Amino acid sequence: MKLKKIVYNIHPPIELCECEGLPNPDRSSSEIVKFYVLLKEGYENNEETKADILKYAQDNLAKYKLPKIIEISDNLPLNVIGKIDEKALRK
Repeated sequence: MKLKKIVYNIHPPIELCECEGLPNPDRSSSEIVKFYVLLKEGYENNEETKADILKYAQDNLAKYKLPKIIEISDNLPLNVIGKIDEKALRK
C-alpha cells in the first residue's frame, strides 16, 4: 500500500505503521483513516509527535488519505515473518 510506504519508510519518528479504514460515523458508505504507529527509540508519544506525523502526512498524501485517528503504541503485533499482524491488531 503506497500510503504505508510513504509514511513509515520516510518519516523519521516512525518505526512501523499500519493503516486501516474505519466506518465514517458522519457519512454512511465512507471511511476514515486510522494510523497505528510504533515510534523509533528516542521519540515520545505526545501531541507534538502526533501533530508532526499529521503535518508530514498532509505534505505527502492526498486529503482523503489523511488519518483522522493516530494511535501510537508501545508495540505492534508481528506475524512470523516480522510484518505487522493486521488481524491481531484489529482485535
